[in-house]
Amino acid sequence: MADIQTTFQKIAESLLMGYSDIFYINAKTCHYQWFTVHKENGTIHAEPEGNDFFAESVKTLKTLIYPEDQPMLLDFLNKESMLHDMRANEMRKIVYRLMIDGKPVYHTIRLIRGITSDDDYFIIGVLNVDDTVRREKEHEELEKEHQIYNQVAKSLADQYDVIYYVNMESNHYREISKGDFYKSLEIPVLGDDFFNETARNTNRVIHPEDRSRMHDVMKKETVIKALEKDSRPSYDYRLLVDGQERYTRMVMTWAYDRKHVIFGVENIDDEVRRIQEAELQKMELAKKSITYNRIAGYLAARYEAVYYVDTELLSYVKFDTSKLDQRKNKDKTKPKGASSETGGENDYLEILKEGYDFYGDMRELVSTRVIPDDRDKVIDMLSPDRLADLRDTGETGTLIFRVLRNMKTFYMNLRVVWVDDARHLIIGYINVDNEIREKRAQETALQFATEQAERDGLTGVKNVIAYQKFEAELQAGIDAGTSVPFSIAVFDLNRLKQINDSLGHKVGDQYISDGCSLICHTFLHSPVFRIGGDEFCAILKGADYINREDLCTDFREKVIYNMSINRAVIAIGISDYRYGVDRQVSDVFKRADDKMYENKQELKNLDY
Repeated sequence: MADIQTTFQKIAESLLMGYSDIFYINAKTCHYQWFTVHKENGTIHAEPEGNDFFAESVKTLKTLIYPEDQPMLLDFLNKESMLHDMRANEMRKIVYRLMIDGKPVYHTIRLIRGITSDDDYFIIGVLNVDDTVRREKEHEELEKEHQIYNQVAKSLADQYDVIYYVNMESNHYREISKGDFYKSLEIPVLGDDFFNETARNTNRVIHPEDRSRMHDVMKKETVIKALEKDSRPSYDYRLLVDGQERYTRMVMTWAYDRKHVIFGVENIDDEVRRIQEAELQKMELAKKSITYNRIAGYLAARYEAVYYVDTELLSYVKFDTSKLDQRKNKDKTKPKGASSETGGENDYLEILKEGYDFYGDMRELVSTRVIPDDRDKVIDMLSPDRLADLRDTGETGTLIFRVLRNMKTFYMNLRVVWVDDARHLIIGYINVDNEIREKRAQETALQFATEQAERDGLTGVKNVIAYQKFEAELQAGIDAGTSVPFSIAVFDLNRLKQINDSLGHKVGDQYISDGCSLICHTFLHSPVFRIGGDEFCAILKGADYINREDLCTDFREKVIYNMSINRAVIAIGISDYRYGVDRQVSDVFKRADDKMYENKQELKNLDY
């Protein structure tokens, strides 16, 4: 080992860097010397020597080092790793916690290269860095809090006019506001005692009638209790701005860390005054018989309910019509010329509901009452843009939609009419379920009757009437230049007259049905028509058109086989539509018909 003078020289060099403990370790034998510095006078003291630094360090770690930091320190105090770093001229260091008086205290331990480069030894320095580390962590926490505050402020800025971010432990707060209004109130944007400052500002800027209540609301213990009962308690009050009242709402909520509370303040003056104006309008509405006359006239159609909407205030009144219907029924039973018992034509109009957010309430109503498939079209009909279009064009809006009542679906008819003043709407709805279902039943019956009229009674395939309609559709495509590729296949049954004459028409009908089945089972994707007693045709499109040659070959092979077992023998002729050449569907049909007669003769020649 180096002499004591050299050793102290190296130790002194290390102590200049502020280390409190120095370990001088022989890299070969692991023998070590331990030196400490007196905290007050800076003198160096030699502690007892040891024989195996690394083995004894493991024992020390288990008793003196904070448990979570022990694996990290063991990894640092690995001999092979330290030799590698030392010879690479690298100075390693880590921060760990040493348990002192039962509390973790931050220290740093460093591997230091000696003065000479040919000695195999380690110098390890230990330094108490608890104050430095804790200041850094405190700074990090403050910076993190600042970032969170900015994020919260940015996300809430659009909703609130001013936000207070309050530390409920220290009462420190920050304020962010948009515009200059709250700045004019001269409320500090930073402070250390939120609740006391709020109490002082309450006396200065809040309306006298609301001060006592807001003093109670803004006590710290009251805020905490309110947040325990409700995640977002809110309170309405009035500010005084240049002697004028301004309605305001404060909403409280815990921040994510459960350490801060966010107080959001928003201006609700316009909303409150709109409601107040709506209340006045409602009172005027009740007095003006002309309004009721308009509604009564609209109710003549026996609507279940009617909404009278002020589109400027967005307020509305929903009227019940059931008693109006009762009055009408009573009046019908009176002698001609008798007066009404009610003494007034408006006595049977009852108000079911009043509201101040027409569009919002309608969206909520639609989402719970209207079936999902119809919700979008109802919302569209009651949207500001659609209603404005009806006003500008003078049209009446009508819409059929479905609602769910008692687990059953009912059809409703919605009607929208603008009043002459171009400000008010009358919206009514009526149950038209019976009418709609009767109409649907009639349409279904008519469709069924039409299908039966176009269907062959013997074979079940479409008849010549259906073919003529289909031919007209094909012709329209040709005339418009939009026709898709298609082919016409024409079929004719051989032997039918012979079978009818010799075996009877019943057997002949079965022969026709068997022949039709062969056509349908071969051309699965094509409409088949019976166009005569023993004549059929098929229109090939899509897959059958693409595979038409293979299908025709397969069909002919089946016919040849049928000849050998005395079953239906059918001649076939097929022709493709030639785009730009064929002007009429009949041109395609005639070519197919000619080819069918050629095949018919071929089959006769084989049959005899």
